[in-house]
Amino acid sequence: MNKPNSYYPNLSQSVVLTLLTLLFMLLYRGLGMMLKSFYPNKEFAHFIRLAEYCLTMLTVIIIARNGQKRENTSVPKFQSKAPGLIVILVSLLIANCIALLLMPIVTLIPISPLIEKMFEEMLATDIFSIITIAVAAPIMEEILFRGIILEGLLHRYKPNAAIVFSSLLFSLAHFNPWQGLVTFFAGLFLGWIYTRTRSLVPCMLIHFVNNAQGYLFDITSLYRKMSPGLLISVICVIIYLGCWVLDIKMKQPIDIVVIKDGDNPFI
Repeated sequence: MNKPNSYYPNLSQSVVLTLLTLLFMLLYRGLGMMLKSFYPNKEFAHFIRLAEYCLTMLTVIIIARNGQKRENTSVPKFQSKAPGLIVILVSLLIANCIALLLMPIVTLIPISPLIEKMFEEMLATDIFSIITIAVAAPIMEEILFRGIILEGLLHRYKPNAAIVFSSLLFSLAHFNPWQGLVTFFAGLFLGWIYTRTRSLVPCMLIHFVNNAQGYLFDITSLYRKMSPGLLISVICVIIYLGCWVLDIKMKQPIDIVVIKDGDNPFI
């Protein structure tokens, strides 16, 4: 049981929320398949995929919010103002560099034709697929994994441990290793940004650009235009310098009152 005035969720509750994401996705996917069998239209199928995703995330977010109210916990109020243009631009650059740095590793993971087809369908250029990937996902996933899960963990564990835990859950929520590897490291960066700014705005913008760039250009083509060793070296330098700039520009982390649960080694 949570202690009075604690922040929901703790680690076990965060795991449950992640598993509920999978459960409701399977549930709504089953209902969607039934609907698509009655209306075998490609555009309708894309709309159903958007509806499945939104219903899944909204259901889990509502469950989490109700948990906060039921346990009489403090519901954190997030800043709505972006922390500055330089912070946003440098953050976007670093996020894309992280994805670019991990691409060669991701391509080494064997992928079946079925999964490859699934990814192609996800990146379809119809309006409903674009809304799902580039609009709905950045907003809803940041609310759940940074605004609710990470926020709760920050009040129970040291910031570094909370960021790692939330990033692992963010990775597992994608339920495949091809996205999971990138989302884990992206989650680490997004978690760091959130703890320094206490705002979901930069996290959503970074997430949006990271997802939308797949529709705009192929970043992996840089590996065909430059020496991989040189490109990786340049990327690492950019990430290091970018984090140094952000460390200066972003305000210091807000003090967090940690609730000590027994002998938890991460507190």
